[in-house]
Amino acid sequence: MNYIFNDIGIILDDGTQISYDEILLERAKIKYKDSILVKFTAYYGRDSFIYKKIMLKSEWEELKNRFEEDDDEELPRSFYLGELAGKHSEVYYEWGNDEEESDISKIFKFSLSHGESSGDVDILDVIYTEIE
Repeated sequence: MNYIFNDIGIILDDGTQISYDEILLERAKIKYKDSILVKFTAYYGRDSFIYKKIMLKSEWEELKNRFEEDDDEELPRSFYLGELAGKHSEVYYEWGNDEEESDISKIFKFSLSHGESSGDVDILDVIYTEIE
C-alpha cells in the first residue's frame, strides 16, 4: 500500500484521506484504553487547589479500595499539601474530593495541554507517602 503525506494528513492509494487529528485520536484510544483522568480538589478558605492526573484505572481502583476497606479508619483522610497560595494558606486535601473522567477524547485533550498531570503539588505522591 502506498500513501502520501500532506499538510492535512495521509492520503491512501484509494484516495482515502486520514487526518493527523484522526491518527492522534486513534493512537490515544490505544495508549489510554486502561487509563482514567482523576481530578482532585482541595478547598481552603474561599478558594480551591486542583490537581489532575492521568493514571491507570487499576491503580486508581486499588487506591480507592484501600480506603473503602479501611473500616477502622486507620488510614488518614486529610493530607497536608503545604502553603500553596502564600504565607498562612495551609491547604489540605480531604480524601473523597475527586472526580473521574474516562472519556478517552477528554483524556487525550488533557494530555495535549498538560502531559500526564497538572498542578503545583502531586496530591497522589502526598497520599501514597502518608499511607505507606
